[in-house]
Amino acid sequence: LDLAMLNNRIQFTADYYVKTNSDLLFNVNIPATSGFTSALQNIGRVENRGIELSLNTINVDTKGFRWNSEFNISFNRNKVLTLEGRREFTTGSDAVLYSSAFNPILLRVGEPLGSFFGRVTDGIFQNQAEVDGSAQKTAKPGDLRYKDLNADGLINDNDRAIIGNANPKFFGGFNNTFLFKGLELNVFLQGSYGNDLLNFGRFDFLNLTSSNNNTREALDRWTPTNPSNTIPRANSAGGSRILSSFQVEDGSYLRLKNISLGYNLPTAWLKRVALSGAKIYVLGQNFFTSTTYTGFDPEVNRYGSSSISQGLDYGGYPAAKTITAGLNLKF
Repeated sequence: LDLAMLNNRIQFTADYYVKTNSDLLFNVNIPATSGFTSALQNIGRVENRGIELSLNTINVDTKGFRWNSEFNISFNRNKVLTLEGRREFTTGSDAVLYSSAFNPILLRVGEPLGSFFGRVTDGIFQNQAEVDGSAQKTAKPGDLRYKDLNADGLINDNDRAIIGNANPKFFGGFNNTFLFKGLELNVFLQGSYGNDLLNFGRFDFLNLTSSNNNTREALDRWTPTNPSNTIPRANSAGGSRILSSFQVEDGSYLRLKNISLGYNLPTAWLKRVALSGAKIYVLGQNFFTSTTYTGFDPEVNRYGSSSISQGLDYGGYPAAKTITAGLNLKF
């Protein structure tokens, strides 16, 4: 759908799509007796459907000043349709994170790609009486408490559930360009809302028991004299080592991605040096980010552009804040 009004000063576009991908390659875990731990197999069929909206406007257009805006937003939903006779399997193990114990990604028919799979936390044990009255008999005060989802009186891998979704509810960008005589200011914002991130850094950067650095959150950890219901006690082998909703965080963000200021030299000056155009500019990138995510960068992903292992972070290097200055010449 395309609409234009007021001599194209307002332009609106809407696209709806449904796309199905078949014979997708997945790394499937296989018995180690084969000599391998996984194998690529064509087993998946996935559906994506969504809406993309864009709005371009000329807000002000006078002799000395012009202001243009470009806004876009996308809503995408995906789900696994088939897994070649299987209902589900887990994947995404990582040798750095003790591969035998970590398969954080669940592929399940009817659920989206990028589903996190683990135990559900229910606060922190504050005293021994709480431990004695729970299904976690080996826990200690200060350890994470997990929900007994199947109500069998035991806490184990049968109590795992979907604990997060790496897919955003929507994402988009907003660009504004201001022109005043020879000056040009461009401001570009981008953001994402409703996606979860699996912060593996919460395994190693909160327990104070290894040679790693630790985050400031560790200062608020549980101690007998400082009970906490958010950060467990310092303990490398305790409950904080189990994949759970404790490691899942809201990955929503709004970022000032680019801001640039340029000046186009007057034509009268250019004629003297035989130039058809010259522009001096300064560009700043990633100057400001608004997010509640405690990791370094809400845009980071340990597995790059993988469609399966999305939203995984293990101390990934953040996007650099940069300033660039330059001169464009046209002959």
